[in-house]
Amino acid sequence: MPTITLFTRIKAPLEQVFDLSRSLDFHLDRLSDPGEKISAGQSTGLLELDSTVTWVGSPFKFRQELQTKVTALQDGSHWTEERISGPFSQMKQTHSFSSEKAATVITNKFSYKTSRGPIAWFVENAFLTALLRRHLADRNRILKEVAESEDWQRYLPDTGSQRQAQ
Repeated sequence: MPTITLFTRIKAPLEQVFDLSRSLDFHLDRLSDPGEKISAGQSTGLLELDSTVTWVGSPFKFRQELQTKVTALQDGSHWTEERISGPFSQMKQTHSFSSEKAATVITNKFSYKTSRGPIAWFVENAFLTALLRRHLADRNRILKEVAESEDWQRYLPDTGSQRQAQ
């Protein structure tokens, strides 16, 4: 099963980055591909343990539906989403967070499996893993840009006012 691991250093508080990464409002506004939307499940706010979301879109020019569920969540530490149904036979993404010298480091681990057979193996190895790696890196870059600016407050208004008061 191919696994992509990315590390992103963000100059922002861990709790802020953790919450922003779980914000569906942020995802829909800044991270989604053109035409991507939520068709079922939780559609706003922060993902929590057992949250399910059904995404519909055409990320690689093919219309697809992917249903995911948050299967693990520990505040400020990590959260994991897994495929329930969709284009992969298996998919698991774990987002882990740690503090390091006035910054937050995110470790994203994305594992997936397509259907079996020589064509699937060729597609995975020829281009799909590279395409997914670039797609995930782009999303991390945008998360970093927003978390390091004042823009994050648009997506976490309650926590923003609480943090400013501290």
